[in-house]
Parts: sequence; structure tokens; C-alpha cells
Amino acid sequence: MTFTQGKASDTPFVPATRPFLAAAGEAGNAPRAILLGLPFDGTVWFRRGTWKGPDAVREMSDSLETYSPRLDRALDDRAEALFADLGNIWPDAQGPSGAGDFSEEVVARYLEKVESAAAGLFRSGALPFAIGGEHLVTLPLVRAAAAQFPGLTVMDFDAHTDLRDDMEGRRLSHATVMRRILEVIAPGDLHQFGIRSGTRAEFELARRGVGSFYETVGENPKNALPRLWGRPVYLTIDIDVLDPAYAPGTGSPEPGGCTPAELFEALYLVAEEHRRGKLRVVGVDVVEVHPDLDPTGITAIIAAKVVREALLGLA
Repeated sequence: MTFTQGKASDTPFVPATRPFLAAAGEAGNAPRAILLGLPFDGTVWFRRGTWKGPDAVREMSDSLETYSPRLDRALDDRAEALFADLGNIWPDAQGPSGAGDFSEEVVARYLEKVESAAAGLFRSGALPFAIGGEHLVTLPLVRAAAAQFPGLTVMDFDAHTDLRDDMEGRRLSHATVMRRILEVIAPGDLHQFGIRSGTRAEFELARRGVGSFYETVGENPKNALPRLWGRPVYLTIDIDVLDPAYAPGTGSPEPGGCTPAELFEALYLVAEEHRRGKLRVVGVDVVEVHPDLDPTGITAIIAAKVVREALLGLA
């Protein structure tokens, strides 16, 4: 299988070393979706390396076909551009090894940089699709989406609650991202699936204070969907929602997760409701792929398939 580079006429981000597939199209056609990499893990204190995730997913996508048998669509079916890859938004302080100054001020500046870029994409009418990076990168994307789409809801597939108010004294962290998101959207508009790790206080907050809270995936997305009908939806997928037997390449693996088949069924269900007009997915991200922890590359391959199926189902 051959992946071809997108034909975006104006790329404000640093081009990726290995561009992900973009459907063939005539120059000047506006892509329906925009891929961007967010190679950032500046708040990670245990096993850093998810900053390498975006390009690892791009690289391993070459193992996949462009065609989805389940959706009976292919990324190169259309005359118009389905999507373009605008490359990576790099932290200003990060060097080529991933090291750098990640003080709270530096982290906040990076999040502002991502939010500004995302706001422009939302205003353009495109579907932003981000590849992380640590889960904190979801925060600026949700902030930008909420400013553009009143009543935004968030579907979060994750192993961890991420509802701490601070982590090691930091309010901006991959372990606090959903708590910060609850400062952007109403608590009842957060829907979490596959959660099986967190503090007692986090679980108590989740069980009493968010719209949906499920410790497994299975049929639970279907049960939650009626609460999302008629609403704009932001979809975030932390790859550690999967059992580490299937996806070991992540920084904080948690045993007892779902299978890839369960995750894909949930994604197809959301895509079907999106196509039927019952809800509108306005943004997507896949985060927390750590390629150094998975020499087989299977975690990045699964993430690449999530990207392919989401693009075909949602764009």
C-alpha cells in the first residue's frame, strides 16, 4: 500500500518527517479534515516519550490499506481531498531529543499555541484531528471547540480518570486534563468510558459529577449516546483505554482494558450517529502512543487504524 502526501496550499506547521496519507485531490480543494501532530509530553514524569507518538503513527500507517472493509470506503476514493496533514506543532522549548524547559509557564504557552491553531481550523469548518503526545494536548483543542460550538460534549475513552486538581503541584498535567476540561464544559457533558484507574477522590467525583462514567467500554457508548443527540461532540481516545496486552506502547498502561474490537465498535457507532445527523463530531484526537515501549509497533498501528476509520467515518 502506498500513502500519498496531502496537497494543502498553506501549511502553517512544521511538516512531518513522514507525512500521513492524504487522499488524492486537485490542488486548491479544501480538505474536509486536518491532521496535526502534537509532539508534547512536557508534564510526564514517568517514562517520557509520547512526544514521538505522532510521527510513529504516521510511519506505521504504511502497514495499513487505504480501504476500510467495515465502512466500504477508502481514503483515496474521492476526487476531492478528504484530508491533509499539516505536520507538527512543536513546543518552543523542546530540542530534538524531546528534552527542554517545561515549566508551568512554558507548558501554558504551548497550550495557547495549540488552541490558537485549533481555533483557526474550527472556524474554517474543517474537522481537526490531532495525534499526540500526552493527553494534556486535548485541553486546548476542547477549549477552542467549546468557543466555536456552544453546548459542546466530550467523549473520553481512557484508562484513567484524569480528574485530579493537581499532579505533583501542577494544575496543568496529563493527569489533570479532564478536571481542567470540566472548567470549560458543564460536568454533565463529560462522558467517560473504560476508566479503571484513579484516586478514590477522582472516582467519587466522576460517579456523582459527570454525565456518564463507565469502567468498561462494551455496550456503554450505546447506552450514553441518547444524551449526546443534537449536540456537538469532541472525541478523545487515549490509547491506554486498550488492555496493555494489545497496546503496550503507552506511558501508563493499566491492565483490564478493552479489546481493539470493542474500541472500533464504539467508534463505528459514533460515526453512524454522526452520519445520520443525530450528533455532530467536531474534533478528534488520539493520544499517549509511546513507540519506545513497543518495539513491535503494534500500538502505533492500532492508533493509525483508529485514525483511518475515524477519518472515513466522520470526515
